[in-house]
Amino acid sequence: MLSCELPLSMIGFPVLYKSLLSGAFLVGTTLYCYDIKRDVMIPNSISNKIIDNDYGMTVEEFQKKIAVSKKTILVYFHAEWCGPCAKLKPGIAELENETKEFCEVIKIDTDANPKIAEFFEINSLPMFVIYKDGKKSWENVGLLTKEQIKAKVELYKK
Repeated sequence: MLSCELPLSMIGFPVLYKSLLSGAFLVGTTLYCYDIKRDVMIPNSISNKIIDNDYGMTVEEFQKKIAVSKKTILVYFHAEWCGPCAKLKPGIAELENETKEFCEVIKIDTDANPKIAEFFEINSLPMFVIYKDGKKSWENVGLLTKEQIKAKVELYKK
């Protein structure tokens, strides 16, 4: 836990309600967002970061990455509670390894990153978006097999 984060118990949220939390909360004069994965409240200045395996970027940094990337980018929006997302998890890891030479996979947990989910207007999961040469080339909402996703990614490789 970072020194600026607060455990829920410290600010008086009952544990029963933590799964229902979303959005921002004002604690004193600081605005916090709830990070469900780590069960902490994060100051708003930090909560606009993508919290993922290898990525820690703001929306602006994400847009810049898409604009300058020489690789095809597959963005995979998911959540821990999503059944189809859980089913896809091993396949996404395999896909990431199989296509690493020409595709970058960015996994975004929408519960841990509500600002990113709001910015991209994510209303259903799982959701996939492919960017090629800085432009959105394809998107899909709903369960696909690893082979179906790979076929789409391969359509957009250089």
